[in-house]
Amino acid sequence: MGFDWSAITVLEMANVLAGPSVGSFFAQLGARVIKVESANGDVTRTWKLATEDPNNDRPSYFSWINAGKESVIFDYSSDQDKSILQNIIAQSDLVISSFKPGDETKFGLSPQDIQAINPRAIVANISAYGKNDPRVGYDALLQAESGFMYINGNSTADFHKMPVALIDVLAGHQLIQKTLLAFLDRTTHSMGNTVEVSLWEVALQSLTNQASAWLNAGFNPQPMGSEHPNIVPYGSIFRDSKQQPFVIAIGSDHQFQLLSGILGFALPEHWMKNSNRVKNRDDINALLQNVFAEKSREEWIQLLQSKKLPIAPVLTVSEAFTDPKVAEFIRKSGDFFHWRGPMQKEIALAEPPRLGEHSAQIRQEFSS
Repeated sequence: MGFDWSAITVLEMANVLAGPSVGSFFAQLGARVIKVESANGDVTRTWKLATEDPNNDRPSYFSWINAGKESVIFDYSSDQDKSILQNIIAQSDLVISSFKPGDETKFGLSPQDIQAINPRAIVANISAYGKNDPRVGYDALLQAESGFMYINGNSTADFHKMPVALIDVLAGHQLIQKTLLAFLDRTTHSMGNTVEVSLWEVALQSLTNQASAWLNAGFNPQPMGSEHPNIVPYGSIFRDSKQQPFVIAIGSDHQFQLLSGILGFALPEHWMKNSNRVKNRDDINALLQNVFAEKSREEWIQLLQSKKLPIAPVLTVSEAFTDPKVAEFIRKSGDFFHWRGPMQKEIALAEPPRLGEHSAQIRQEFSS
């Protein structure tokens, strides 16, 4: 018999992306997720595209990770609201929080406070820099000071943030993993626990090979755009006869030998070894670009894929989502679309809630 997630209640006291993505994960498993918002709402309710209705409190950013939740407006400084909130905590299995530094203590909602109310509760906490650092942090800042923005730049020192809140996304995934382990542990010990991640720690850990390059090889990673510091040609962007962009990702010497044979040119023997290709990156890329400019992108994709060589077109987001294979991962909640997570059960999620949509119901349910 599988775990019955529909019997789980999640209290989400988190805004923006990282914390709410954890709540979204459990909503997709079938858990009840109660989202606490201030009178102004989750700030992402105001993050609207220029093309979106300014009066809509469920813009695309907010809606992507808040389907299937119930929204209740609480004032953390109100004694009456605190009493109701404590009643919800007493019946919750998981409490997600991402308070600004100092607020969780001020409002009596620290992990210690929560587990004093409900010892079986699992507290999943996200902070910017850790519980002992009072700085306020957002994804863009973490991308900047962890090195991500620097190495995502180019040779002209024009640095770029990833256009997705990458650190928030990764932090959400790590907190989900730690939370699932806490649930597993609770089945044995019957007690809750506190699990924490910080955006700063996740950002540095997620540098993986780039971090190891510095720590283990003494190499300070440099801005390279989409190029790979350890492999050539890998991530390199080329253009076809119509200037359409595509990427190849040659990960082994054997693959490079196949590529040179397909392209029909004789290369210096020492280029057959990746370590030498890394040293001759510009010359190799220039040679490949001259050849790739002779045919269309579609022809190159068909040719290389027929030989099991990795190649892909550079697509727009709209082009990526019109791929028929994407349809199986998309679900619709009313008028809103969301991504079906890898563990999502085949349940129908409610539309993302309007601000305070469930306030009256929840206040009545947990008042006594």
